[in-house]
This record gives sequence, C-alpha cells and structure tokens, in this order.
Amino acid sequence: MLFQCPASFGPTPENVRAMRQFFERVQRPNARLLWEPRGRAWVANREMALAICTDLDLVYVVDPFVTPPPKGHAVYWRLHGLGGARHSYTDEELRQLYTLLVHANGAGPAYVLFNNLPRVADARRFASVVQANRARDSDLAGQSPP
Repeated sequence: MLFQCPASFGPTPENVRAMRQFFERVQRPNARLLWEPRGRAWVANREMALAICTDLDLVYVVDPFVTPPPKGHAVYWRLHGLGGARHSYTDEELRQLYTLLVHANGAGPAYVLFNNLPRVADARRFASVVQANRARDSDLAGQSPP
C-alpha cells in the first residue's frame, strides 16, 4: 500500500509525530507499506525521511530524477514526468534511468512505476531498454577477455 503525502506535509515535528502514531497503529499482516514524501522540504531532509522509513518499516518511494535514491534500500520508484504530468521521457532519460537502477543496489526486487497515463508508452520503451541492456550485458559476460 502506497501512502503519498502532499508537499504541504513537511518534516515538522508535529507531522513526524502524527506519522509515527499512524504507522505504529497500522496492522499489516502480509502488507508492505510504502511512503512517498513529496516536496522540497523532504528532499532537503532525506536522511530524516530514510530514518522514519527504517523506524516504521516503510519502503521509501522516490522519483529518482527528483530525489537521489538511497543505495542498499528497497527500490520502488514513481516517475511523475520531468516538469509535469505531460512529459514523455526521452530515450536518453530512459537509459539514464536504467543506469540509476543498475547502481541502486536495492534489497530485493526493484519496482519502477511510470505514473499517469502518458507514462504507459514510456514504460514500454523502458522495458525495451532493460531488455536490450540485459542482452548486451549477457553477451559481454559470455565473451572471453581480449
């Protein structure tokens, strides 16, 4: 289950306290809880957001083009479109996304959600980028060094 906070829900002591009270009470049999903080205040306080996620057993959700994804954590990224919901990702941006994903070193499987309907075509193109890079990497791994 994804919980998304508006940008107006900043990292104030009152908001953090309310979040802790809420998530400590949520019963979660077989449920994985994800939290996507929004707004510049959380980007500036990324370490606080990560600590909250660790304390409350939440998956930290980011748009890797907006907030640097933490290494070694579960990967769940939501792409909203650079500059707005109508943005279509370029081939170069999708290759950059693939590189970010390879270097994320996440724990477990990685999830990349292309948010909003215009993202469907981007998601299909990204699947092709992943497939092409995996095939290339597999071919390179099978070759003998020169």
